[in-house]
Amino acid sequence: MRSSKKEIENIVKLFNRIGVETVAPCHCTGKKAIGIFGEKFAGNLLECCAGVTFEVSN
Repeated sequence: MRSSKKEIENIVKLFNRIGVETVAPCHCTGKKAIGIFGEKFAGNLLECCAGVTFEVSN
């Protein structure tokens, strides 16, 4: 939540470099970061909140 825009963008770059395709930030990530993730992972941002479960497949 307290990360700067630059720090968040560096995380997005790292995620891209390691092949992350989909992200599911929770409310504690913060609105600013969720917005940036939403821009960079357009179409691959999952809504996440307490109690949500995801099925992961290859």
